[in-house]
Amino acid sequence: MRSIAMMALAAALASCGSSSLTPPPCDVEYDCPAGQTCWALDGKNWSCMPSGAGRAGDTCESITNTLPSCGDGLACLATGDPHAGTCVAWCDSAHPCPPSSPCQAVNTTQGATLHFCR
Repeated sequence: MRSIAMMALAAALASCGSSSLTPPPCDVEYDCPAGQTCWALDGKNWSCMPSGAGRAGDTCESITNTLPSCGDGLACLATGDPHAGTCVAWCDSAHPCPPSSPCQAVNTTQGATLHFCR
């Protein structure tokens, strides 16, 4: 019964035009508008979502399918325990890191390669 309801909801959303309902992907260029940050939806797909209050260096939880806890331009990087992450800045050629914190590639458990200031 639940799967039928989910299919009906998906069909209704598709008929409304998905571009206005689906957040833009951001896993290649980490460019989200003000008030948003690039956040994992399910470990494989990333989208611009409303930012949380966490600042660079703050602790966070790196759990998929949750609302972001880190601020604009930040992601939650956790190695090992997903409940013990740190808010770090996304980086690429358009978003360089400070000299003391180089941009490094990080491979996720889901096979994605992302870039963060470390």
